[in-house]
Amino acid sequence: MQGYDELMTHLDAGKKLYKAHCTGCHGIFTKGKKDIPNFSRIQLDNYNSNFLKKDPKNHAVAAKLSKDQLNDIIIFLTFIKKDKRE
Repeated sequence: MQGYDELMTHLDAGKKLYKAHCTGCHGIFTKGKKDIPNFSRIQLDNYNSNFLKKDPKNHAVAAKLSKDQLNDIIIFLTFIKKDKRE
């Protein structure tokens, strides 16, 4: 069950990081917000690739995170998606 435990660790970390850094604009953890956006796989890949390229147009919050932190958030967002369409 190591794979499952590792996944759950990343999901928990991603949820906490998302709540701390992202919900001001995107999320259910802020009063008045009903849903976390249903980011597409392409949108999530773009966040990650822009981060890796150190693109100055990258999302300001994502640019302040470590690679591992951003990865945990992306894992969280991938697994909470309501719809798996591209």
